[in-house]
Amino acid sequence: MREVVTSSCDASMCLSRRGVLLLCGLAGALSLTGCGGAAPAPKPTAEEIAQSSLASGPTKLVPPPVESPGPDLSGVEPEDVFVPAEAPTANFEITASAGKPVDGDVVLASAPSDTFAPTLVADGVAAAAAEKSPLKIPTGFTAVGPLHSSGLPTRLRCEADGQELVLVPAGSGALGSSDGPTDTQPYIVLELDAFYVGVTEVTVAQVKATRLKFPKGGIGEAINANVDPNQPAVGLPWVEARAYAKAIACDLPTEAQWEKAARGELGYPYPWGKSRPLWTAPRTTEQLDSVGAFPDDQSQFGAFDLAGNAREWTLDFYHPEAFKTLLPLSPDRRRNWAGPKSTPEGLRVVKGNGPDWKAWARRGVKMSERDPHIGFRCVLNLSSK
Repeated sequence: MREVVTSSCDASMCLSRRGVLLLCGLAGALSLTGCGGAAPAPKPTAEEIAQSSLASGPTKLVPPPVESPGPDLSGVEPEDVFVPAEAPTANFEITASAGKPVDGDVVLASAPSDTFAPTLVADGVAAAAAEKSPLKIPTGFTAVGPLHSSGLPTRLRCEADGQELVLVPAGSGALGSSDGPTDTQPYIVLELDAFYVGVTEVTVAQVKATRLKFPKGGIGEAINANVDPNQPAVGLPWVEARAYAKAIACDLPTEAQWEKAARGELGYPYPWGKSRPLWTAPRTTEQLDSVGAFPDDQSQFGAFDLAGNAREWTLDFYHPEAFKTLLPLSPDRRRNWAGPKSTPEGLRVVKGNGPDWKAWARRGVKMSERDPHIGFRCVLNLSSK
């Protein structure tokens, strides 16, 4: 016969000598044997008694785990969703998603890239990092943004022409694609030192002002000099574009630098991620607008118009097989790659404004060409202490 030790209803439970836990409901919600004359519980079967006699102690009942349903992606195209990979050098965090909910690490890539925010640290910590850094900001540039965790300012202003440049931290960058045009193949990953890139392309107004400051700098007048002063300056040949960059203590970007500035640390095909372009107004690859007129055309680092607006000169010579030459090179030899040493045709790489807005698009243009669709932006390469 089964003995039961009863307790008061205030304790809300009854314990059997066999260690079977019986809960007694509060305020009479549940009625169990031994609690103030409640209805008797069903008698355990012989099998239950045998099993309970083998137990070494009370059995803890654990409810099955409830799986999180995750984000509601109904109605979202699979190619419009990306999951940021974990990377030790990542310098952004998800803060918003253009009116669509963010759940965990899932981002709707059709959101504008201003949903990425740089990972910043306290000034004191960053200042300490800056003391240990082998890099320094040259004279002629003023910090106008908070400090990055590397100790470098996230944003600088050039005193010579007033343009702003944003930090692209040291780390991996992507070049080319595995399935694009033949001159963009194969997909290559390489390491780049930290550098600053122009927030926008150099404008008509900036070229006019700088020509006055540096009359012997070999800088010509833009083809669109009498149009909107906030449009990118176009029509300067490669030599004059580089002369401008040198006049303000900068340079033209290498193709690798340009692609990292556009594609981010994870090598997305577009500055804003993986989704199709969603312009706020009609846009073609042939039109020129004021710089920054399309806020969605912004990279992870905060540079505008790397997909559209003017095409842009880079420092590199153009060769259709350039990326294939990188395959046999070790990671150390790929670091800070600046393209082929020369090309018989005297072509330089022009980036941006590809036929489908892809950031890996490239073309070779003669250095002497005054093309009304080609402008440029500047980079600041940091020197060692």
